[in-house]
Amino acid sequence: MTTAAPSVPVSAQSIASPLTRIFGRPQSSNYLQRLVQDLDPKVVAHHKFCERAFKVAQIVSLFMVPALFGSAAGIVLSPLAPILAIPVVIGLSIAGGLTTMGVSNFFKTCKEEHENKARHLAALAERLRSLPQNPRDLATKLASMHIEWNRIPGVRQLDDLTQLKPLMALYDERIDRQRFWQAVAADWESVVYRIACWGIDPFTAAENSALTEKIKAAFVHAVIQNPEFAGKFKDLALIDSSSSADRSFLLFNNRNIQPITRAELSDESTMPVHRLAERFLQAMRA
Repeated sequence: MTTAAPSVPVSAQSIASPLTRIFGRPQSSNYLQRLVQDLDPKVVAHHKFCERAFKVAQIVSLFMVPALFGSAAGIVLSPLAPILAIPVVIGLSIAGGLTTMGVSNFFKTCKEEHENKARHLAALAERLRSLPQNPRDLATKLASMHIEWNRIPGVRQLDDLTQLKPLMALYDERIDRQRFWQAVAADWESVVYRIACWGIDPFTAAENSALTEKIKAAFVHAVIQNPEFAGKFKDLALIDSSSSADRSFLLFNNRNIQPITRAELSDESTMPVHRLAERFLQAMRA
């Protein structure tokens, strides 16, 4: 008679192989497991490597593309009369310049994406390390978030809470971002911020960012209460930041769940993060 293997705590090492952690994820992994995989140092190193590779590619493209067009011009111009060569040279110069800009901008965009991802994951990992080590302290933290730890599915004892620390770190990050944008909105007349917005109403831009971070914090709050959730934010809802105060800002894919307006989201007394999280839990369980 065979006995069942003992359960193993969630860890970056036990979830997937190194290649899976860097280049792909198991289809069956849930949101928490994917987050743990992202926090593996090898993933951060991968993004830093890609950042450097695309930076080199961007620099090389500034020289290689014009060189290729120059070679093409030489081949094309050799059999042509001088009078025909001028428009050909002009055309190839314009095409070469536009192509160089396009290729360079493509590599620049890729470089910035990996750079931002590496920076974000490194900061999140640092935030994770700063969380309490004692499970009782984690339970106290969850209580401050209006979460009863012993009602979380799969959590049978206090020690199990350590598996949820990546989600807690992500939640704290979202809350800090929300507070940052709320502060910016309160000081929206700042000349520097107005210049940064360049044509966009500064208050609306800051408010949109603050409300978006609040929504994402509520989503993570809900995932903490439902750690086996296997989907993504987009599987549950979408954000319409172009809406006015009395129109829906947050719409759920399940039409039986009432959408939430900008005005409702902005009211912290009636729609705090933990109340908003209840809507996401409803969507997860539908």
